[in-house]
Amino acid sequence: MGQQQLMVIVMATAVSMAAVAMGLQAFQEGQRKANIDAMMDDAIIITGDIQAWRIHPEALGGGMGVSLDGFSLSSIKYETNGDNEYITANGTFTAYAVDGVVIVQGDNEEYDGRVIVTVNGQGSYCMNTRITDTADDSPASASEHGTCSGI
Repeated sequence: MGQQQLMVIVMATAVSMAAVAMGLQAFQEGQRKANIDAMMDDAIIITGDIQAWRIHPEALGGGMGVSLDGFSLSSIKYETNGDNEYITANGTFTAYAVDGVVIVQGDNEEYDGRVIVTVNGQGSYCMNTRITDTADDSPASASEHGTCSGI
């Protein structure tokens, strides 16, 4: 009888440990997905600010008619660090222009996530998003918006 009780205790402990391990893994994956969603929200807000800046005349502090060469988040008055990175609780964001397309990229190495939003044109119908992991270092392509006019 003692051996059976010991075996039941060992089996119950093993099952409990497996359930805890699976629960932790599910929690961590949920955290990663929540971070990706939060980074996407931040990138969309940044993109909206870029579009608002772009439709305002230069005389009013906007970017209408301004060349996008050398564009960064500091161009739209975001406080950036020395590498032109805007840091939030969700990730580190950069923005740059390639062939008339503004690309906003957010990275979070802790959760192994990357969000890329490319914007071409002044309407949100030209907004494209791509979610990758940080193992994918390929840059966003300006050619993803062949049907939209440049901003």
